[in-house]
Amino acid sequence: MTDVKADITKAMVLIETSKQFLNDLRNEIPHKKLFNEAETLSKKLNIDLPSSEKTKKRVKKIPTYLVKYVCETTQSYNCEIETLKSGLQILPKSLKNYENKFTTKINDIFHLYDFLNEYQIAFSELHKLCLIIITIPVSSAGCEKTFSCLKRVKYYLRNKLMDSHMSNLSVIAIEKLEAKSLNIDDIINEFASLHQNRQIILI
Repeated sequence: MTDVKADITKAMVLIETSKQFLNDLRNEIPHKKLFNEAETLSKKLNIDLPSSEKTKKRVKKIPTYLVKYVCETTQSYNCEIETLKSGLQILPKSLKNYENKFTTKINDIFHLYDFLNEYQIAFSELHKLCLIIITIPVSSAGCEKTFSCLKRVKYYLRNKLMDSHMSNLSVIAIEKLEAKSLNIDDIINEFASLHQNRQIILI
């Protein structure tokens, strides 16, 4: 909320989330205190309390084990753990307020990244992790296809290719869809204009 570039709509979403989070903390403390006093009194009077598993309502929040796992696995990315924990605590309410405010639905990692990118001032560590998740490949299929292209590019007749030539040919072979969309005449014209001292004029 201290970002000078933030507009009023973004600020309102963050303020509403902060108010709800503080109200929840305020309501939880007296409840626990009253419950402990009732439990102590019931033990003195030999009264059995109902099972806490039956009376306890399910609260929609990120599980503790998941928060612990995320914090432990992100230490190698130089994340601030306390900032990450606080971001995970207010993330569910922030998403709900954002969805209600803009009548939209965040149902995949790319929509989540768009949300975190808008509110990066409040979710800096989560934004960093979300960006890492998007950029990390989910399988090795892309790497295997790359090596298959290398086998087709560097066969026995091209065994003495220089590294730079090999790298350029590999890029063309791997990104063949982009290569096919290029205009060959434009490439030839640019090459000829950059090499005026060529004995063979291409244009």
